[in-house]
Amino acid sequence: YNGETKAVNVSSYEDLIKKLPRSQNNLGYIFGGYYFNDGQSQDRPLTSKNFDYIVEKNNDMTISIKWYPSSKTKVWGDLFYEVSNSSITIVGTKNHTATSVEIPNTIDGMPVTKVGAGAFAWCTDITTLTLNNNLKKIAGLDEPLPKPYTGSSVPAFNGCGKISRINASSINSWINLNQRSFNSKYDLYINNKKLIDLVIPNEITEIPSGCFYSCISLKSITLHDKVVSVGIQSFAQCTNVSKLDL
Repeated sequence: YNGETKAVNVSSYEDLIKKLPRSQNNLGYIFGGYYFNDGQSQDRPLTSKNFDYIVEKNNDMTISIKWYPSSKTKVWGDLFYEVSNSSITIVGTKNHTATSVEIPNTIDGMPVTKVGAGAFAWCTDITTLTLNNNLKKIAGLDEPLPKPYTGSSVPAFNGCGKISRINASSINSWINLNQRSFNSKYDLYINNKKLIDLVIPNEITEIPSGCFYSCISLKSITLHDKVVSVGIQSFAQCTNVSKLDL
């Protein structure tokens, strides 16, 4: 990191993340996430699964932090953002110890439509997340690195394993937005009401892969006959569901 090498002793993945260098994002750069190299492959995004595997094999692991140049980065409160085609993407945060995060509807009169790759990655203290009406995309596992770089980057909320409550404005916006963007068990609230009985709206015909993954507030699911596609793991780990109506 910044040309320096540092050795750390850790007891867990979370302990490791807390001990890694954490610099506030600098204007002109986008935080690209933590990556590891075990000497057997090219750098890959660091995850708890990868960490556990390396520990199990008792191998050495080199961890790096990647930053990508960007001349468009601006600041709004604790958030770093970029403007493209009159819409805004959140690309980072100054506050890595926040317990609650709210994505604003607009910044400078422009809609916030995306949370970019690694924007809140390894902000391990987040427990509550509020999403706005204008969001169309939260970077997931399929998010590419910014050009001219190649490969996949880390999800927007990678490593945020304590998120237990997510607030969304509507079922439609959630379904159109979420494709397994979170890796913790959470309660989903729609307009401040906990979602227990899910009824898919008539205008929704496809449910994306991982859409409700690990949503533990759900107890029943009702699908209508116009739903033609249910993606892989759309309702995986929804451990409290006891009723399904087709």
